[in-house]
Amino acid sequence: MSPTHYRIYLSIADKAIGDLYLSEGKMTVQYSGELALSEYITIHEIINHLQKIVNGEIDDSNSFLGYLPDGESVYITKNWDKWVNYIYSSMKNCKNDASI
Repeated sequence: MSPTHYRIYLSIADKAIGDLYLSEGKMTVQYSGELALSEYITIHEIINHLQKIVNGEIDDSNSFLGYLPDGESVYITKNWDKWVNYIYSSMKNCKNDASI
């Protein structure tokens, strides 16, 4: 059986940010490694929403996003909240530095 394929689009732009494949009880989400933060947030929310609907397990081992200041790895679900907080904090610090 061939997988069913859906493109993931942002509602505010005519831009595909990822793909969803459904095949034999498995869902695979693919997306670029060069998305804007808001696009990563959308992908993260889609994955979490789907996980709650199907009550399935998430394997995000192929979704490495970066590192936290303590060296801990970040993936699309693992350490997500810490990473987003770190990014927002860094952005805030950049704005403060720019106004000095």
